[in-house]
Amino acid sequence: MSIPSRIPPARNLIRFRMGQHNDGVTMTVNVKEPGDATVTHAVDLSVDFAETLGERREAYERLLDDAIVGDARRFAREDSVDEAWRIVDPALADPGELFFYERGSWGPPQANDIVGGDVWYPPIS
Repeated sequence: MSIPSRIPPARNLIRFRMGQHNDGVTMTVNVKEPGDATVTHAVDLSVDFAETLGERREAYERLLDDAIVGDARRFAREDSVDEAWRIVDPALADPGELFFYERGSWGPPQANDIVGGDVWYPPIS
């Protein structure tokens, strides 16, 4: 009998794809091989929204249709807009120091302070 491996599997990931008619979700999960050893393989589980749910209408098309028929579900209420401004206004009044970075990069190194020891995964295009 072999001794089971104690190597921890890699992290599972969930990626949201948002863009020009390529919307969807991909989950990368680690699947364990049968047996005593902890041997895992990354497997992608993916959903393409257009393929699954059909082509979507453009956002403005939906909003205009809702406005015409008087459906307010996609529109913000006045009290929620006031609350959003109450929260955001102090940051606009005193935005703090600006940090510059190269176009196409993940941003300035100071942004890493926000996530602490966590790992950033670059977007997949």
